[in-house]
Amino acid sequence: MSMETKRFSQTAVEDFYIAQDLNCAEALLAAASERYQLGLNEAALRCAAGFGGGMGIGSVCGALTGSVMAMSSLFVREKAHEGPLMKEVNRRFFELCLQRWGSIHCEVLKERYYNDEHQCSRVVEFCAELLEDVVEEFSSSRVR
Repeated sequence: MSMETKRFSQTAVEDFYIAQDLNCAEALLAAASERYQLGLNEAALRCAAGFGGGMGIGSVCGALTGSVMAMSSLFVREKAHEGPLMKEVNRRFFELCLQRWGSIHCEVLKERYYNDEHQCSRVVEFCAELLEDVVEEFSSSRVR
């Protein structure tokens, strides 16, 4: 099944998080690179490695940080601080996450959604859905 016939959120979970055994941040960034044709190479994708598990300390969820990395590639031409767009995109994305879960922290989300069989699949899937929604909402501002 191609990504066009499979939902993006399903692809992020099944093809990247599970099949490739990537962490949450890596899975979101790799799936977004494929979905939005970002052209990120292996070295660029490895930059997400340290963000899984809330940067390994239960801080901000890696699925969220991986999504922010992907959105940065879509909305930033050269430097994020050249304009307010990236702050607006992030604000909207995190606002939606907080509305859904009440937290953006891995430690809290793992307590609620992690299980041994599926690990954090639900969180990865939901973040992929939100990523797609926010990209669509700001689509007229995309640089890629």
